[in-house]
Amino acid sequence: MDAVTWCLSTEVDEQRKGPQLELALGGVARDLVREISVEIKLNGGTVVTDQGMQDLTGAVYILHVLSTRFMPLPEEVNLHSLADLHGFQRMPGEPIDTMLTRFEIIVQRARQRADIPLHTQHTA
Repeated sequence: MDAVTWCLSTEVDEQRKGPQLELALGGVARDLVREISVEIKLNGGTVVTDQGMQDLTGAVYILHVLSTRFMPLPEEVNLHSLADLHGFQRMPGEPIDTMLTRFEIIVQRARQRADIPLHTQHTA
């Protein structure tokens, strides 16, 4: 998500976003992106998605490759959202306002990501 936010907010021209994104990566993700040709990183490429063939810019192509390898499966997102909700507890020394905000975020994630209809009685 940080890479997407950076791509949307930076003023780097589209042709340089791909190589800049590669330099910001580390570990296995960087090794994976190094295997993509420089031509694709600079000018983009075509991928096959559920919507058919799509032409992507270099940075978006890199994000697509990374998401196919590293994004969690929908089932993993659902389970993680449920585990966060049901395992919620106050952290030692955590102010009540911070705890309530963190809980609201977890409830919102459970509603959006896991599509769990949480009623007020359940969250209470």
